[in-house]
This record gives sequence, C-alpha cells and structure tokens, in this order.
Amino acid sequence: MRLLSRQAPPRVLRERAQKWTEAWLASADERPDTSKYRHAEVVAALRGMSADKCFYCEKPLEEGEEQVDHYRDVALHRGLAYAWNNLYLACKECNVGKPSDRDLPVAGCLDP
Repeated sequence: MRLLSRQAPPRVLRERAQKWTEAWLASADERPDTSKYRHAEVVAALRGMSADKCFYCEKPLEEGEEQVDHYRDVALHRGLAYAWNNLYLACKECNVGKPSDRDLPVAGCLDP
C-alpha cells in the first residue's frame, strides 16, 4: 500500500457528503450511489494524491480504468460511504479481489 498525503476534501464532498450520507443512511439501498463518490472532482483529487497509481499494488492507472474504493467496507460502515478519508483509487483486480472488511482484529493491535 502507498503512504498517501491526503489534502483537504474536494469541494463536492465538502458541500454534499453529509447530505448524501444522510440520504443513503435513510434508504434501504445496499450500496451507495457510485456516481457520487466517483464524481470528477473526487477522482481528480484521488489521482493527484496517489500519483495515478493503485493504492494497493501501485500499478499505474490509465484514465478511466481506476475504481474508487472504500477502505472500510460501506456494507459494514455505512456512515463512511462518502467520507474523504475512506476513499482510494484502486485497479479493478485489487478492488474486486480484496477482503470485504478491513477492520483490524483486536488480536492484531499493539498493546501500548
């Protein structure tokens, strides 16, 4: 995985993420509206942040082949569907082949 320096969220997320999240939480839909978190501003910001590479395998991503992925699966963490710090670019192979839940097990955490 790449270490990413995350800038401020793009304008569209600053202005609309809360409204989109509230609407999705109130819905019975299983998945959030992809077109919202794949908005051109979001993809452009993620491309700049990731140097046009997959977050997981670092494969260079051609324009249009990238997928916007949720690090924490929104089926389990519905409130993070449009959260800027939960969005990454991934290649199709990594996005489709990843485990559905990335929460760290308690046994895997360090004890300070």
